[in-house]
Amino acid sequence: MKFEKDRIPTNSNTIDITFIGHGTLIIKYDNTIILVDPWSKLADYSNLPAADLILITHEHPDHLDTSAIKMLHKGTCRIICTRSCFGKTDTSRLTTLLRDSEIDVRIRNMS
Repeated sequence: MKFEKDRIPTNSNTIDITFIGHGTLIIKYDNTIILVDPWSKLADYSNLPAADLILITHEHPDHLDTSAIKMLHKGTCRIICTRSCFGKTDTSRLTTLLRDSEIDVRIRNMS
């Protein structure tokens, strides 16, 4: 399946953004893969890279798809979501963000 892709050059590398559909994006910077709202109805994720970080915007099943999350996360993958998603996926990897809160996510250069 072909997906729409954008490439954004930066001073040190490029950011690749792949639009899967609906609210689903794959963002790649160096060797770091960030997935936003993976939904299994949109793609065969077995052919796509596993995630280092998964962002879930809200609890609707087209944004919080536990089967897609299970297929996509690596052993060290973190899941960041809103409080409404808490308890609906693997809580050992879950970081809940409250309104007006911040999290510092650092992407290190792996090359």
